[in-house]
Amino acid sequence: MDKQKILKIGILGFLLIALADLVAVLVYILLTRAAPNALDLPLNPGGEAYEINRDDMGRLWISDFSSHEVWGIDPTNGTYEVYPVSGSPVDARQAGGWLWWATGVGNILGRVSTNDGSYTEWQVPDAPGFLSTNLDDQGRLYATDSSNPYLYRQDAEMGQLCTYSLPGYGAGNYIVRYGRYLWVDNFVDSIIIRFQIDSDSLTWWSLPAGSSPFGMAVDGQGNLWYADSGSKAIAQLDPNTSQLTVYPLPIGNQPMMITVQSNEIWFTEQSQSNIVRLDPVKAEHSILPLTANTQPLTPDCVSSSPSNSGKVTITRGQLNWSENTYPAQKKQSGWQIYQMPENSKPQGIALKDNVYVVDWGRQMLIHFQLVEEAPPVLARISAIAPTPTPVSKPIATSLQVAPPTSTSAPAFIPTVAPSSGHSRTYLPLIYRNDIETP
Repeated sequence: MDKQKILKIGILGFLLIALADLVAVLVYILLTRAAPNALDLPLNPGGEAYEINRDDMGRLWISDFSSHEVWGIDPTNGTYEVYPVSGSPVDARQAGGWLWWATGVGNILGRVSTNDGSYTEWQVPDAPGFLSTNLDDQGRLYATDSSNPYLYRQDAEMGQLCTYSLPGYGAGNYIVRYGRYLWVDNFVDSIIIRFQIDSDSLTWWSLPAGSSPFGMAVDGQGNLWYADSGSKAIAQLDPNTSQLTVYPLPIGNQPMMITVQSNEIWFTEQSQSNIVRLDPVKAEHSILPLTANTQPLTPDCVSSSPSNSGKVTITRGQLNWSENTYPAQKKQSGWQIYQMPENSKPQGIALKDNVYVVDWGRQMLIHFQLVEEAPPVLARISAIAPTPTPVSKPIATSLQVAPPTSTSAPAFIPTVAPSSGHSRTYLPLIYRNDIETP
């Protein structure tokens, strides 16, 4: 056999091997995209659940504005709790056995015991409502005014209410905490504020014209990340250098809430119903210098006595997740985009090993669970591409609820199965609130 025939046979053999490997890859991709990648948990169908906050125990707290209740979800134990509260709760969170909330309409700040349901409420004179809350190490509650540039601090133990006047003229928005700092954004005046708790002083930055900061999170280096619907971007502010890094969105124009863990930045986008992951190393971005302004902040403090107290019935039950699939759109450099149903309104998002999203359009809690997955064996794939290494992908499921222990439980109760330990890496092909303390 001459050399030319040997060469032709060799080329044909290589092409056949490459074709077989390509078919294997395509089959793998089709199977992967069709596989469930999430868990869904139905919430109150008559409500509007917006924020989700994770406590130090890994439990999730969901504020339902319209149904006047707060949900507590324990993914580890597979249980849930429902707390009826006064008014329309916003940004509820738990610490030290107390579930705190503020009313979106009205002037009530409140807390309820997660042990026995006993609650206490305080009224803030002239406050039209609140937008966000947070807590310091002393258990004091902070809340932003829904119409004015005020930050309130309610000290339940000292019986004191303090009011801070913040820069700007518009309302403060969400609050995130990192160590001794509280970050507050002002979407009306395009301002980012960092309040130092232990010294009553603040630093603030004016953002580029047209900015509308909304959801925020702080990474492990103390950098602030925020969703900006005005600039249609995700942005990072380094408080040490006053450098702003801006990542224009590849899709949609309404980023809402954002969460950060290590190098993982996840956020919700409502205009096209997406859940998005950003890789800041790979995504295109621009860098802008900002100017830091500092000033002391003297609070106006008055005595504050409870306006109401009593006891609520806590509804408890078991959770059972149901599987669902949220398709991945075409991956772009530095972005992973996952499409939700057309009627979805993803808003609150939380990340701690797993991703949790609140969808108030469908009244659903979505759990993107990590499951270890090894790629298929592609014979001789190294002849045309590097051999892939084992990776993980998030899987999701829907939640249905078993009969509750309380006779007053609603008929729509969800159920969630406890999750097992998984790898913390994500499969690049596959598609609550925030890390607040270092």
